[in-house]
Amino acid sequence: ATSLGSGANAAHTQSVALGMSTTTTAASQVAIGTRHFELVEIAAPVAGATNSARIYVEDNGAGKTRLMVQFATGAPVQIAIEP
Repeated sequence: ATSLGSGANAAHTQSVALGMSTTTTAASQVAIGTRHFELVEIAAPVAGATNSARIYVEDNGAGKTRLMVQFATGAPVQIAIEP
């Protein structure tokens, strides 16, 4: 178990607690406090292992950032695009 942040508590096996006063509630969990994720545009990654997905942001070719997911079994799928 790994804790990162003041008062963070990864209280279960194979768990991670990120952020101040965040506590895990189950094993094999990543608990994130009241924070946000910030992603920087990258080129599309290759597909991952079976039964996995990779989330990333990329430029759509026209200057707009789009949120994408790459499943192991297919082409990247757009989740959302910058207005």
